[in-house]
Amino acid sequence: IFSGFIWMLYVGSHFMIGNIVPYIYSYFPDATESQSQTIFSMVVFITIFANFAGSNLLKKKILSPRTIIAIGGIVGIGGCYVASMT
Repeated sequence: IFSGFIWMLYVGSHFMIGNIVPYIYSYFPDATESQSQTIFSMVVFITIFANFAGSNLLKKKILSPRTIIAIGGIVGIGGCYVASMT
C-alpha cells in the first residue's frame, strides 16, 4: 500500500508542473519564461517514451511487471534526489 501511495504521488506530480513553473522561473534568474514552460512538454515526452518501452518489455516478457515498476520508481525518485542537489 505504501509503495502504491508513493507511486501515485510521483504520477500525480505531472499535474502540478503548471503550478510550479512560476516558482522555477523566479528561482533561476538566468532562465527565460519559455525555458521554464518547456518542462511540461519534456515530462510528457519522457512519460510517453517510458510507457512505450515498458509496455514492449512486458509484452515480449523480457521483464516482469514488478521489475519494470521498480526501475521506473528508482529512476523517478533518483531524478528527484539528483534535482534536489542543485
